[in-house]
Amino acid sequence: MADIWLETGLSGTPALFTYTEIPIALVVLAIVALLKLIRNNHVAMVVNHALILVGFLLCFCTSLAYANQMLEPITWMVLNGIGLYLAYVPFTSSLFERLIATFNRPANVGFLTYLADSFGYLGTVGVMLYQSVSTSEVNWNTFLTQLSIVSGLVGGVLTLGSLLFFIKKEREERSNSPALPLAGAIN
Repeated sequence: MADIWLETGLSGTPALFTYTEIPIALVVLAIVALLKLIRNNHVAMVVNHALILVGFLLCFCTSLAYANQMLEPITWMVLNGIGLYLAYVPFTSSLFERLIATFNRPANVGFLTYLADSFGYLGTVGVMLYQSVSTSEVNWNTFLTQLSIVSGLVGGVLTLGSLLFFIKKEREERSNSPALPLAGAIN
């Protein structure tokens, strides 16, 4: 993050980290907290997917706008951060719980969360390896912008595919088992 600020010309201000990270934390925390108010697991599964999709689209759109100099660096970092965490936090904190409850399967959300987190850490290691073996100087501002555009687009498509898959799967299960209700409420 310090390297990104350096490349935008805004380095040397420690308060910049606080100024950008607090709004991100508050917005994402409020949205994820509101997810707990949804009692119907099917609805919550769809809303989780929608939030993840909005997060990816926010990353894509704001990074594209920033790359075309339509957004200031601070605005971009806040909006991109909200998008990144909006895609990540519902995915690792409540989507798996709601999927398990929607399909009424015995499962352990801990394993699924661990598996998802491990891929996140693998991505971090990949970036560090790239930095270590790259012979050219890495412009982290450009790197984050391009990564946000690509991951926003790819993540959005995959999230939409996931949502459509699970909706279809739930309909198939309901049609094969008339006794199965449409995702009951959480106890």
